[in-house]
Amino acid sequence: MIELTGITKIYNENRPNRVEAVRGVDLTLADRALTVLRGPSGSGKTTLLTLIGCLARPTSGRVRLDGEIVSALPERFLTEVRRRTFGFVFQKFNLIRGLTALDNVMLPAFPLGLPHARLRTRALELLDHFGILERAGLPVENLSGGEAQRVAIARALINDPAVIVADEPTANLDGARVEQFLAIAAELKARGKTVIVTSHDPRITEAAIVDRLVGMADGRIVGDGS
Repeated sequence: MIELTGITKIYNENRPNRVEAVRGVDLTLADRALTVLRGPSGSGKTTLLTLIGCLARPTSGRVRLDGEIVSALPERFLTEVRRRTFGFVFQKFNLIRGLTALDNVMLPAFPLGLPHARLRTRALELLDHFGILERAGLPVENLSGGEAQRVAIARALINDPAVIVADEPTANLDGARVEQFLAIAAELKARGKTVIVTSHDPRITEAAIVDRLVGMADGRIVGDGS
């Protein structure tokens, strides 16, 4: 369970361009559910997602993971929590150009020190599962948008995290690719993963597999329902 209490995030504090991106948010996210954070650009949903995933620290408030306060951990411990607990799918996928699909999938697991052969096998199994094993040796810049999406999801799963967070994962994708993402999300949920997504795409927000829809505007929660 992920619990956020009194979360505020301010950028450029004490400067003329100060921005309060998240304002006093209280939110509890259940395990093994698909939650969508919905809101227009600038609503604070992406910032909130980075706080949930321990990619950033709140200016004030606390983030708890399974009852433990993680927002106050020293960075070296927070990095370990992030690496083992969360898998990230970014809006533009953030695949590293010049590396193959296989290398991109393996990359987040290198710091764990797993035997290379075991790690490579795991990465190939993920690529095979998502139907792109034949693309394993291709540089990622040669992949289609749908293939890049599946590589990004495989990369997010390489450390077998409990929580998958995805920021606008269907931006600029056609209907078939959106349906593909929803099928993958449903499979992850069925496997006991917690999935947290930001989106203002009605194809996502109105999907039957969504357990909870949290609306955001001006850094605050403005709606919360199943």
